Amino acid sequence: MSGATGMPIVDSSVFVKFLSGEEGWEEAERWLTRPSTVPLALKEVANALRTKTLAGEIGAEDAKSMIGKLASLVRLVDQNDLILKSFEISVDHDVTVYDALFVAAAMRSGERELVTFDAKQAKVARELGVRVKGR
Repeated sequence: MSGATGMPIVDSSVFVKFLSGEEGWEEAERWLTRPSTVPLALKEVANALRTKTLAGEIGAEDAKSMIGKLASLVRLVDQNDLILKSFEISVDHDVTVYDALFVAAAMRSGERELVTFDAKQAKVARELGVRVKGR
């Protein structure tokens, strides 16, 4: 894992939309050539696919395959030094620390871009000078 990237940071919402074929998945796909994200994204995606599996929307084996492919596809950026900034963003802008983590990673990245389908997260990112793609 590394620090700054030259690529936008991709939020979990983009991966979930694409992997589960939700409406707008085609738009999500364009950001998945070699996405950069924080390690938290893998856990959030796995949890979202767990929920969809338990609801009968996706088979367990398909979900496991998706998680494995995603884990091998993404470029993980180091998030260890972002926790204090994430906390600050979360308190100042009333978003979860989890969502703030992606914003903080985007702020640190060379591109200062975030790809997300989360409207509240996108609003906060824009307020902090991050370019937002996806929504």
